[in-house]
Amino acid sequence: MKGIIVKIKENEYGQEFGFILANDVRYYFDSRNLAEGKMPDFNIDDPVEFEPQAHPLDPTKKKATNVRLDSDSLISSNLHRENDIICNSSKEEPLQQNTGYITHYYNDRGFGFVDGKLFFHISNVLNPEQFAFDTKNKKYRVSFLETESLRKAGELCASQITVLEEMDKKASSIDNAAKVGNDGNPPAASAPSRQKGYIILYMQQRKCGYIVSEAEYGKTKRGDIYFESTDIRGNQIRNTFENHYLVSYTLLNGTQKRAIDIEVLDIAPLHDNTHHDILPARVEDIAQFDFIEGETLVIKSRSQGRLVGQFLSRNAKSICIKTVSHEISMDVSEKTELQFCGLITSFDVLSSIGRINNAYTFRITNVVNKQLVHLLKLGRHPAYLCLYSLMIDGNTRYISTVDYFSKDICNQLPWNFGHIQGVYKHDDYFSIEKEYRCYESTVSDDTILLHIKNNDFLRQEVFYKFIAHPTVDMRRKDKLSYSVIDVRSKYQLGKILSYPNSAQKDIQCGAQVYPSAIDLSAYPVGETVKAELLCDGFDKVLVTSVDRTNLQLPSYADELQREKSIFDAKVRQADFDGDYLLQIQLNEELLEKAFIYPEKAIGTIFQICVRQNELSRMSSVLDRYGYLLENASLHSFRMQLDMLTGDIASAADHARKYLATAKKDELLESFAGVIQQRAVSPETLKEHILSKQPFDTVQNTGKIGLYDNPTKCGYITWERGKLNFSYKDIVDYDGADFDLSTYDYFVSFEIDRSKHIPKAHNVRIYEISQRSTSAGKSADEDAAALNTDDFIGDVQVTTLLEFRRDNFLLDSILGYLEPVNRKKIKNGKFIGNQEEAEKLVSTLRACYENSSPYRIAPQAQWPNFILAAAQIHQQFCVVEKNEESSFWNPEVANQILFEYALRYLSTESATSLAEVEYYCESVFLNQFSITAKNRVKLRCLAPYFKGIEKNDRNPKLSSVLNRKCTDVLGLSKMFLNFPEVTLNELLETAPNELLQAISETIATINNDEYVDSNARNTIKRYYKIYRDALENLKRQLTSIVTLDDARYYLELLEAMDNSAGKYLFDSDQTCLSNMLQVVNVLVNNIHEEDVDVRIGQLQSLFGNIRNLAMQIEAHPSRFSFETLRPFLIRIRELLSVYLDKQYALFAPVMTVEHHSLSGDGMREILSVSNERNRLPAVNVKINNITPYGVNPGYIIDTDGIRTVQGTGQTINGGKAIEISIPIRISPTAGDMLELSLDISYECSHHFNESLGYAEHLEELLCGQKIQIPRKLEGLDPPQENKYRSFAGGGIMKPENEAARQMFYGRDKDIDSIYQMIRNADGSLKRGSITAVYGQKRCGKSSVMYFLAKKIQEEHPKAIVIDINAQSFGVGEKKDTYFSTFLSRICSKFNAATLRSKELRATLKEYNLRIPSTAEIHSEGGDAYFQDFFQIFQTVFPEHPVILMIDEFTQVYIHMKQRTIGEDFLNRWRALIQDNGFVNIVVGQDFMDKFTTDEEVTSQNFGGAINGLGTMNKKRLSYLEQTAAREMIEDPVRFVNGESRYRGLLGQEAISRIYELTGGSAFYMMKFCNALVDYMIDHGELFVSKGLVETVAGGYVFDTQNNPINKTDFDPIFNEYSYHETATEVDDAEAISVRIKEETLNTYKLLKQIADNANNKGICNVGKILWHDEEDKIRILKSLMIRGVLVDHQGRDITAERIDTLDVKIKVGLFSIWLKKRG
Repeated sequence: MKGIIVKIKENEYGQEFGFILANDVRYYFDSRNLAEGKMPDFNIDDPVEFEPQAHPLDPTKKKATNVRLDSDSLISSNLHRENDIICNSSKEEPLQQNTGYITHYYNDRGFGFVDGKLFFHISNVLNPEQFAFDTKNKKYRVSFLETESLRKAGELCASQITVLEEMDKKASSIDNAAKVGNDGNPPAASAPSRQKGYIILYMQQRKCGYIVSEAEYGKTKRGDIYFESTDIRGNQIRNTFENHYLVSYTLLNGTQKRAIDIEVLDIAPLHDNTHHDILPARVEDIAQFDFIEGETLVIKSRSQGRLVGQFLSRNAKSICIKTVSHEISMDVSEKTELQFCGLITSFDVLSSIGRINNAYTFRITNVVNKQLVHLLKLGRHPAYLCLYSLMIDGNTRYISTVDYFSKDICNQLPWNFGHIQGVYKHDDYFSIEKEYRCYESTVSDDTILLHIKNNDFLRQEVFYKFIAHPTVDMRRKDKLSYSVIDVRSKYQLGKILSYPNSAQKDIQCGAQVYPSAIDLSAYPVGETVKAELLCDGFDKVLVTSVDRTNLQLPSYADELQREKSIFDAKVRQADFDGDYLLQIQLNEELLEKAFIYPEKAIGTIFQICVRQNELSRMSSVLDRYGYLLENASLHSFRMQLDMLTGDIASAADHARKYLATAKKDELLESFAGVIQQRAVSPETLKEHILSKQPFDTVQNTGKIGLYDNPTKCGYITWERGKLNFSYKDIVDYDGADFDLSTYDYFVSFEIDRSKHIPKAHNVRIYEISQRSTSAGKSADEDAAALNTDDFIGDVQVTTLLEFRRDNFLLDSILGYLEPVNRKKIKNGKFIGNQEEAEKLVSTLRACYENSSPYRIAPQAQWPNFILAAAQIHQQFCVVEKNEESSFWNPEVANQILFEYALRYLSTESATSLAEVEYYCESVFLNQFSITAKNRVKLRCLAPYFKGIEKNDRNPKLSSVLNRKCTDVLGLSKMFLNFPEVTLNELLETAPNELLQAISETIATINNDEYVDSNARNTIKRYYKIYRDALENLKRQLTSIVTLDDARYYLELLEAMDNSAGKYLFDSDQTCLSNMLQVVNVLVNNIHEEDVDVRIGQLQSLFGNIRNLAMQIEAHPSRFSFETLRPFLIRIRELLSVYLDKQYALFAPVMTVEHHSLSGDGMREILSVSNERNRLPAVNVKINNITPYGVNPGYIIDTDGIRTVQGTGQTINGGKAIEISIPIRISPTAGDMLELSLDISYECSHHFNESLGYAEHLEELLCGQKIQIPRKLEGLDPPQENKYRSFAGGGIMKPENEAARQMFYGRDKDIDSIYQMIRNADGSLKRGSITAVYGQKRCGKSSVMYFLAKKIQEEHPKAIVIDINAQSFGVGEKKDTYFSTFLSRICSKFNAATLRSKELRATLKEYNLRIPSTAEIHSEGGDAYFQDFFQIFQTVFPEHPVILMIDEFTQVYIHMKQRTIGEDFLNRWRALIQDNGFVNIVVGQDFMDKFTTDEEVTSQNFGGAINGLGTMNKKRLSYLEQTAAREMIEDPVRFVNGESRYRGLLGQEAISRIYELTGGSAFYMMKFCNALVDYMIDHGELFVSKGLVETVAGGYVFDTQNNPINKTDFDPIFNEYSYHETATEVDDAEAISVRIKEETLNTYKLLKQIADNANNKGICNVGKILWHDEEDKIRILKSLMIRGVLVDHQGRDITAERIDTLDVKIKVGLFSIWLKKRG
């Protein structure tokens, strides 16, 4: 019969099938029904011949067999076949032709094996009709291609097989040799005759081509005889663009389609009627293309290069495009190539095939841009913009090359300004001005990426360039899509950038550098600023303004949220009012404003339109917004809408397309099923849409293959294999009545996929027919088989057991094997023959028998013997495919694995009950006897019951379940983790009391107050919830494609941990917790900006992932092995690719440049730097140094003790090292010296997945030329030292001009304190107490004076009184101290009135007299004080009194000594509040102890009130880095304003000074004082890190001008800052011995830290030896709270556990002093 192919599709396994239409009847066929060729050789509309056949299970269905192409269309068929090769634009190398032997062929099944291992089907044999395959007696020499199998991914099979020779297996080698000539080929007499033809197509890149016979030359566009370059004698073929080649050739073994032994006879001119080649698209081919007006084209011509423009028009002779500046008409006579713009809409990494514009197919070999190849292979983004060229074959077009947009092309496109207005697809694209799509793969602007990360990109202002290309979405009405190829945010955060030997300054924002249109000379290099950009309309984006004070980028998130909230309120109101038209309108507006995802908005509109019968409105919505939806969503809406409107054919088509998508919803899938079958009315569909109720599942059909009455289980055979079922799944029939020996039972059923292994349910018998028993076993034989102890029927192997077998190491049992067998195992494989293997397998399987030689091994080893047997059996079962063997077949292989499972369960090897249960599933889910199942059930249940013998071989499960349960919670988890069939069996067997206890326990775990009275129902309900959650998690975790999605999966795992995870076994919960840690580390580090930190953390994580996977594999459970392990492996694969990419993208970029000459001119200082955000360069060395030039004027002086210094270091990204080269300069040398040197370094270049870390590669920088200026015009060493006046630690006061200049970094602190004492209306907070505290010499007193100045500027009439609490002592009476305070206040107040004539006059007018000292100290002195100040505040409210008390913590010391009154603090508070003072108390960093030290807080004559409990607090810490930088850099600038901290070495020097001083203004002042003195003494111009180290190494401690000594470090180790010399405390002896002892212990502990620290000053707390561990921790915590100790990165320590922390002393100078001089 003849017909036409009308459809070809793929099933869910990727296998093709099709339908043939003949006489209005459709016939099904697939690859098994082909008489010749394979499925890819057949195309829609091909005419074919076939034999019709009825379907064996359904007579109404028709099937085609022996399908072949109609002989009349053979040429067309061949063209189709070759077109498939070329059409897909494959640039891959042609597959290598191999030779071998067919060793096995199964005639009844139609398949066999080449060389015993490569599967093939008879449809892959090109000449099957010439041979009757008999592989028992003969073997067949063949040629074939190795291709990837469609059955199993990653496996190879044989295809395009040509049988060359049939050979007798028993023939001797001499006979075989006689058949072959001396050259290895058959004798010449039997060789095929040679033929002639023309090579009309030769593809150089693929090294293959086609020949057309002489008779067909000139009649066809392409030859149909294939050849490869290796088939040509010599190398004479260049190309077929200009010539064809006359050749003679031989057809391979009589085939018609393969030429070999080709000899070129002549070069022939092109035949007039032939198509000369597949050519790249040229302008002269414009007639064959459908251009769209406005489409962006790239035209390459010899005269004008590559031009980019928009298509305008064309005619027969030219094409016209519009560039940015003008229109150009290109003449077709000029050799010109076209490139089109497009979007790579899909790319499959596994097959390396992708699509452009959803129209053209390409392969990875077509991509000529290496970066694009790399990105595609990563599979990161779904879409990349590209340029592509086409090849033309007649009227057909194919992809030739795929390229990326080069810089010269981008520069020809203009910049545009716009706003981000729509975001519809996360991690895919966003829209600019709605019309221009910007795919995330094109975004390189760090600011926009930050906006995306913060979900704050809508309405941001941007500049962008775009291209226009044919639409990628055929649902849209317009024909052009506009895609952005470059985008920049208008506002950027960047740093000032300068260039060597140039005054120009630009701004670097992320990876981009923008030139400035304004003068940036006033901005220091490296300062962070906010820049505003402006484009000049074409190729430049310029900085037009900068802001150094406001570094906040524009944000619209809050504004958008407010607008969305308003819209949400309107939607809710419209819903409440029932105004459905307004609801639709509002949802459309939400869609327009991108406030809501399209699926949600359109879904809401759809529900409203269906409910209100506004289907035409819905159709309009889909027409306008359908392009925003994903394919699955669009098809789901269309199929429902079309069905509701009566367009049944269109609805069925959309339903079919929906079911073909990957993203399916259970409800919509049921809708699609009935719509596709046209089995539902519009009215019924509407009811289900509104109620959201799914339709019943579609039924499948099959036949009962086995039913076992004792277990009441069986399986159904159907078109896709076998499905288990039990008696509960049968509807309206008793399984006990099955008589399978006499009858066939045909059934319909549904598939339950919620189980570990899918099973059948709702099984209904629709036909019973009598069968013949002659072919099968007798009924007695069947009965005997069913009564065996273990296996019944076929055994299905589980994933776990296959994994155990495939990963078992045979070497692990070598010690137990006999010597003869030991020798037969090499490299983990058995190398003996088949007979020896069978004997060893049988012996290993019987290891537990008394006669076994392996019985002497420990019982824990016995399962391994069986596993070894399984592996050896698998080795021969694969190689020896023998259908007649009763031993080497898959059934025996599976039985061995289940023997292993049972033996493993009999040992104590399993470490958890989760693992035990997982192995038991191997029994539960297969056809085992009741005895065997009860044995393994008991293995799972025994730990939960009292008095159970685990090895009881004949347990009565019912009696066991009636015993006392000792762990109901554990038993509940076991029940929920059993397979459903096992759970149901236990629910039938277990007593009600036990089930009630389990149901109540499960409900308690879930915090469910309602418990069903039917315990079985409760357990089943929670079982379904739990298993659905597990299956959903498993399905979700398998979908990860990129590490950027890690946060989503973290949320999934956290949700599982907080919900269904409560039902997991304890070991599984631990595993889940470890998994959460892994993903959490991944989430926290995948976007870490510091590449070194990011890669270090992720590389460490890679090792943790591998360890966790190994733990799971060693002791698996179903949850850990099947859910978590695949996810772990996928993350490991992605992480390996990611790390490998990171090493390539962030390899070191090294720069070597001159920094300075030392002051004496004897050393050249080089700066060797690594580009910012690069991986470290390790072991940097100078390999060769040579003076450059004929007369260099100096020599390299490395004789004696002078050496090159600084080599061997590591340079991190953005850092530099200093290398010092000793030189000796000649007196006659010129002003400019030159140096040539070679530098080597090591870097990580490839991530080795097996090792778990990167491999190192040595790189070289050769011939680096360095210019060394001897003199720099206008640059001299420092002439004065501005630090000297303040290096002694004196107080800075604002009236001192020098002090004002040197007072850095406290403006924010002063303003913060001022805000604490200020009301909202600007007035001062009278009665308030504010504490300012910090370490001694941190600048508290100076801050107080500058704060007083600010207060007096803001409040000119304020009276500021300052008192130092250390300026007076205590008296014999405890009350004297408080009175002294009062008298000092009066004295200072009196001094203030003397400065104000107006105030004195006013006091005199009101007859107000300030109390004298005598009055204050007399009895009732407090009343004198109180009366005066209360009257003063009443009469003069415009004169607030600000009371500043310095060194107020002296009060704390007096209270510790109990030398002042207990009620001092409460009297002080009353003093401040009653008199309306604004009080600022200044003290040291133990100010907190006023409110935390119980010895002080309890001093109120037994009262509980603390006078300072409510005071405000401001801690003064060290300077921030920005302020510190100014303090270090500004006072020593050159006269022209240039910094002495030049380049990266200068920045390193600043960072090192900050590290040495900890940011302390006091230590910074002293160190910089010593540094400048050193520079003056030695004539140094510039500061480098080496110079800083020289000063820190000793000079700063030995200088004659204000050196640093021990007393300067006193505030660090002495919390109370006392001095043994009693210079600052009136009575040092009065301080308690305990305080002295604590200070001494603190000093000793800090000394240990310094002595045990590494070269970076870091010490582990565990190395500190101390007499009392608790005392050590207490001191350490105090030092951490005070900021004396920081972590290894210099950050404050907040951790609770500190016993294993790495710490360092914040002030590095103190650490150096302790180590060298302490």
